[in-house]
Amino acid sequence: MKSVKNGSKIEVDYEGKVKDGQMFDTSKEDIARENNIYQKQKEYSPMKVIVGETPLIKGFTDALIGMKENEEKEITIEPKDGYGDKNPQFLVNVPKENFKGLSPKKEQLVVMEIKGQQRPARVKEIKEDKIKLDFNHPLAGRTLVFKLKIVKIN
Repeated sequence: MKSVKNGSKIEVDYEGKVKDGQMFDTSKEDIARENNIYQKQKEYSPMKVIVGETPLIKGFTDALIGMKENEEKEITIEPKDGYGDKNPQFLVNVPKENFKGLSPKKEQLVVMEIKGQQRPARVKEIKEDKIKLDFNHPLAGRTLVFKLKIVKIN
């Protein structure tokens, strides 16, 4: 029976949660609906991956190696093999005047243009003259838990 190795073309179903149990992503529509994370524009189906080429977090890719078709497993990915630790340099104070005509709220996601590129950030703090933005990935610093199932190895 074939097993997954670097270069394998596979299809994998997954459910991703943070360690506290809150789901953040899945390839299954019914699970997304049950966990109130359903997105109308997303295509729910097994993710097609070329192992070692498709850009995935290290811990996810590492877990796929050696799995066989129809095999399921649950893995835990520490921040260093996921989205990294939170970087304090990615917390930036921006003058409130940059938000003219807008009223951002704490924890709201905003998009800022930096050197010609759109960058998402979360509003962390609002002061009289400035707003603190967090440009870290939302899953940075979090331990992740994935349920994986290899649906197909081509």
